Amino acid sequence: MDSTTFRTEVKHIVSEYELSKHPYVELVSQGKLSREQLKGYPLQHYEMTVRDSAPVDNDDLLADAGDRSDRDRGRTQRSLRGLGVSAKARRRKDYRIALSGPPSLPDSELVVELCDVRGALVRRFDFGVLGAPPVMARELALAFHGHLADKSPAVWYATFGSGIRYWLRFLSEREGWAARIESLREVDRAVLCEFIAWLERLPHRIGTSYSRWSSFKQLLAWLQRHRPELVHAELELPFNPFPARTRRRSVLA
Repeated sequence: MDSTTFRTEVKHIVSEYELSKHPYVELVSQGKLSREQLKGYPLQHYEMTVRDSAPVDNDDLLADAGDRSDRDRGRTQRSLRGLGVSAKARRRKDYRIALSGPPSLPDSELVVELCDVRGALVRRFDFGVLGAPPVMARELALAFHGHLADKSPAVWYATFGSGIRYWLRFLSEREGWAARIESLREVDRAVLCEFIAWLERLPHRIGTSYSRWSSFKQLLAWLQRHRPELVHAELELPFNPFPARTRRRSVLA
């Protein structure tokens, strides 16, 4: 293999890994991605560039030349060493994906991805697995992301695993004596008072019940401030529903 042929082959192989050839980028350039799909573009771009910026593994190039003779492959390997490509470089991901349509992305209205200060994904919360009514699941996911994006992981887990889950557990039991609630727009003060009374009946400490109420209430408060059309028009959040806990904190202070 002469030098011209070698460089032509290398150029052909490398071109298949160019960012512009990725199906996601092609759909972006063609204007075929929806607004919701575009929200995931920064994470896709990070995966395709920063996290995959190691040198090309010469085994990848040699594998693409697998139909050549041993003599030609030997020449290719010696040429790669001459170009400074390490034999121990990390193998690049293969982004050549066969798509029959737009990329398969999570439903961004139900899946909340929270990141650290550097933008790296820390945890993904899927509101689609909670069993909540579809409309309410989207409303909770929106409030969860909006209110908790800058909070600590401990607050994320407490809100998702305790506050929201106990609210949905209450709604499930409530269906035994009242109409099903499909969205937060149907939740008024009377329903919230029922929720508080239900929490008080559970065999838990007051502090635990207060924590579950507070974490859920913060989501409603966020919606009231930022998306008031998603909550009851006359919603009033109960003030200090667990006074015994407040008095105890005052004494300790």
